[in-house]
Amino acid sequence: MDGTLIDSELHWVDVANNFFRKRGLEYTKDIWAALAGKGMKETAGMIKNICNLPESSEQVFTEIANDTNCIYTTKAQAMTGSNEIICKMKEVGLKQAIASGSEIFRINKVMERLNWNKYFDHLISSEHVNGINKPDPAIYTYAAKVLNINPKDCVVFEDSENGVRSAKGAGMACIAVPDKRWSHGDFSMADLIADSLLDERIFHYIGINYV
Repeated sequence: MDGTLIDSELHWVDVANNFFRKRGLEYTKDIWAALAGKGMKETAGMIKNICNLPESSEQVFTEIANDTNCIYTTKAQAMTGSNEIICKMKEVGLKQAIASGSEIFRINKVMERLNWNKYFDHLISSEHVNGINKPDPAIYTYAAKVLNINPKDCVVFEDSENGVRSAKGAGMACIAVPDKRWSHGDFSMADLIADSLLDERIFHYIGINYV
């Protein structure tokens, strides 16, 4: 969801920059790449360890959670092509699921705000797999199970290296849609690297008519 369907990552970068700056630290692209696709609790723990912070992981989590809630309630809008591609997938009868490191209440808030619930068969958070996050394939393996689809027949859309690794680890095809404004990582494992969700090659790859 984040960075693939909704334009949330730059808002996250702003929050992270402020968090690090207050502590005299720098939020680098390497740190972003390490954290991409992680859940909030794991992110908080990793930030504490990476930066050797005196605060507890719970304190880091609370601060970041408070500062990022507005991303999902008001700030993040649909990425270019999101509405078109999920509408087209629904139109041709393909099952769709969200599989995100974000908490389920944030996923639900985005679905409600953008009126997307009608397009998705399941909304899945890392909370559904005991907090196991990407690049572990658990969330995608679980998604295939609840969709009742063989993993080899699934196509995952991802914007981060961790996400691509997760998808491929689950035995799925993966289309990477990195955002040139901030994406940093190795996407070579992806089956297709697209310029945007409106990249005509995506539709050819899946075998449906271009929107």
